Amino acid sequence: KERARREQELVQARPHPGCEVPAMPLAEAEAQLREAVGDWSLKARGYAPSVLGNTPPRQLLAVDVGLGKTRAAVRAGRDLLRDPASTVGRLVYLIPTLALGDEIAAQFVALGVTAQVWRGLQAKDSDGAAMCEQPELVSEAIKASVSVREVCAKCPSRASCRYQAQHQEQPEVWVASHDYLFREPPKPLRAAQALVVDEVFWESAICTGVRVKFEALGSDTAPLRGEDAQRLADARTQLCATLQQIEVGEQLTREDLEGFALGDSDLADARKLEWKRQPSASGLDAQSIEALREAVAVAGVHRFQRSVPKLWALVDATRTGPGADGRLPGFITRTAEGVELSYRREPWEGWLQLPMLLLDATAAPQLVEAALGVSVDVTQIRAELPPSVEVLQVRDTAMPRRSLHRKPAELGKGGDRARERRREDLASMLEVQAAMHRGQLCGAVMQKDPKDLLVKEAGENLKRAGVELLNFKEALGRDGWRDCRTLVVVGRPLPPIRSIEAQAAVLFGRQIESVGPDWLQTVVRLAPSAEGSPEAVEVAYHPDPQVEAMRFALCEGALVQAVGRA
Repeated sequence: KERARREQELVQARPHPGCEVPAMPLAEAEAQLREAVGDWSLKARGYAPSVLGNTPPRQLLAVDVGLGKTRAAVRAGRDLLRDPASTVGRLVYLIPTLALGDEIAAQFVALGVTAQVWRGLQAKDSDGAAMCEQPELVSEAIKASVSVREVCAKCPSRASCRYQAQHQEQPEVWVASHDYLFREPPKPLRAAQALVVDEVFWESAICTGVRVKFEALGSDTAPLRGEDAQRLADARTQLCATLQQIEVGEQLTREDLEGFALGDSDLADARKLEWKRQPSASGLDAQSIEALREAVAVAGVHRFQRSVPKLWALVDATRTGPGADGRLPGFITRTAEGVELSYRREPWEGWLQLPMLLLDATAAPQLVEAALGVSVDVTQIRAELPPSVEVLQVRDTAMPRRSLHRKPAELGKGGDRARERRREDLASMLEVQAAMHRGQLCGAVMQKDPKDLLVKEAGENLKRAGVELLNFKEALGRDGWRDCRTLVVVGRPLPPIRSIEAQAAVLFGRQIESVGPDWLQTVVRLAPSAEGSPEAVEVAYHPDPQVEAMRFALCEGALVQAVGRA
């Protein structure tokens, strides 16, 4: 009976996600990639936004890692900018990490295109110097919820500030963080006529774990006065009464708001009044950094929280129900001391008016479209591994994060010496691998905590041996390991299933039926073997297709991204 059941499973087995598209010879895949990028480039250079009803070309290239899609996109960007008939004179290229940004900017420069990486106030410049000369002032402004832009305008160090100097630059290509896709970007980036987004950007659309305590909804409505203060205090009282009736761990529902006395105009008014409480630095007249820091502290004395206006927006959305796209923008969950907000960040409207090229090797199109809120054209290309590449999976020893690292609160509870020995063994193995191919790079990718600890304990020795360590996020899209002789991937990302379900609920704007705290069901899928023929494997999966698409991208997808760096 067991054999018959197994045979039936094999007959019904579908390809594993990422394997649905047949793999083709490398040269053929590269040719298809060039053709797909060329088609988008042709459409982009002729796009006329002034034509009524004209939709900009939005192309997703779901292409295997290592095929050269980033280099193809850089060449397409160069051609767009150099074509006299093109309407594109400025390009923005969004990336997951600044290290990748430096690589991409260098590729543009090598092709004769002026390119620069946009760095935030709290970032380091390429030479390691701080972009902002007054980082403490910026941190204090953020903590006080004072507009950082207004504080910068008053800063005595403004004239020599590297961050401010960026605003005067006009490169043909700005390379910047994914985060700018989901908020209004700095003015120089808004001059773009085309957009390229590289690798796993959809995660930046999800915001979870934002806490609002009931004490933040108390009677302190200063600096509001008079009628404004009274209206806000009354609205907060009614909101708190409603939220406190929800059981801890449960979400606010439309039914919970049936007896809610505030109407649409009242909710909008409450949100505006909350924003009116935001402290401003526009009236400050500080002649020194010390005076400006003191003024910021005074301006933030009323403890305004940006999350409170967002709470009112989510209450309104819960009350009215799903939007025109059938999705809720977020959820409100009761906690012991208040509520927790989870919501979807919407892309800046200006980006959606531009030709857009999206590069992602592992994300399902439904994740990309859910993050953008618009449909995209999809090209999927898989290539056979070249004969020079060999992938070996060692399965006799589990290597989860906890086998190499423990959080500070867990230290001293046993097993610490065993973990230390495992890290020592891992470092020795990496040094041996590097010695076998002396003079050539040996790379290792693992989760962040074990990587940081290994760098602290053995980083200098590994560096001298020719070993470079990255965590999974740092490895995204990196092109610097093309000549890496040996790549070792340790463990894999494996977020808690309820965390994945919560993120999927936010991205797709609907309730998700949880499979519970235990790990997932299993199913038989077909995956290519080393010889190229289909092989049946038993894999974990989530029964909800949208959650499963996210699970695959976060777990197996991260492995694919890491392995493809070499």
